[in-house]
Amino acid sequence: MRVIGEASDGREAIRMVTDLRPDILLLDLVMPVKGGIETLRDLQQMAVPTRTLLLAAEVGDSDIVEALQLGARGIVMKQTASDLVFKSMRAVMAGQCWVGRECVGELIDKMRERHTAPPVETKKATFGLTARELEIVSTVVSGYANGEIARNARSASRR
Repeated sequence: MRVIGEASDGREAIRMVTDLRPDILLLDLVMPVKGGIETLRDLQQMAVPTRTLLLAAEVGDSDIVEALQLGARGIVMKQTASDLVFKSMRAVMAGQCWVGRECVGELIDKMRERHTAPPVETKKATFGLTARELEIVSTVVSGYANGEIARNARSASRR
């Protein structure tokens, strides 16, 4: 491995990735000017081939999920031993994902929570019509003749 650049903030990191096209970017989650998540978002829009490994002192489960959704290939905690950081970098370079042991429990819990969350109910548009008016429009759209619609309306009013 060879270090080809070092940035002091997210904006500079984006410029350097664009100019230098590194194979891997070790990106700090908390940086001045532009944070790690925002930098990942910009890099994703640029579609650069650089693989990104996020480095964090502390990371919340929402940051983990968002970072991975934005294209980060892994997350390593700053307190991780240097040999494990190098191992994570090699894994990411080999096309694998890396999530440090400290993050795995939170990540699995978040994925389970999202998987078991009740589906969001979609409210049907009524366009200001009553239920009966919507029913009639539906029968017209379905191709019913006026006589059939009238018979259905009479039978519905008798109920």
